[in-house]
Amino acid sequence: MRPYISAAQTVVLSVVAGLILLVLVVGVVLSVQKLRGDPGPLRTADGVDLRKRRRNQLTFGALDLGIAVAVLYFGNLFAIVFGGLGGVIGFVFAILFVVSALATVLDRHLGPLPSTPRASRRRGAIVGVTVVGVIYLLTAFTAKFPIIHLWAAPVAAVTYAATAAIQWSRTPNPAKQAQYSG
Repeated sequence: MRPYISAAQTVVLSVVAGLILLVLVVGVVLSVQKLRGDPGPLRTADGVDLRKRRRNQLTFGALDLGIAVAVLYFGNLFAIVFGGLGGVIGFVFAILFVVSALATVLDRHLGPLPSTPRASRRRGAIVGVTVVGVIYLLTAFTAKFPIIHLWAAPVAAVTYAATAAIQWSRTPNPAKQAQYSG
């Protein structure tokens, strides 16, 4: 005879799953609204050493993101062992949001100037999607999906540094604009 869960447990689990899904959908909608919303105040590069700021973002940002992914590695193992496929899918979304939020904070504090909060959120989202995509793409190529390994931490750091460097290269340089505006 197969063991089945009771009707009461089924109802509780269904309600909890529905609430989790509702929170996830509301979170995604609010995140998209933030990415499309008011740009916020412009933060200028007046009196800021942009070379030092760029170097700090690329080095410390990559280090921070590498450490965060190493910590999230253990969360991945926990999700696989205790959550099964649903836990892994939920964890992929969670790591995407965590990495994007961390990249947004790093960009706001150390990223290119002039900038607005909305531009930082957009650059952070791009970095988050890129880092998580590279990690899971390489994980799939190694035939170990969905288990990410500790090598994902340095891969995340390098991917972050490369993506942030590209974002810095695409930012208009105020000195060059002033040079050509006259």
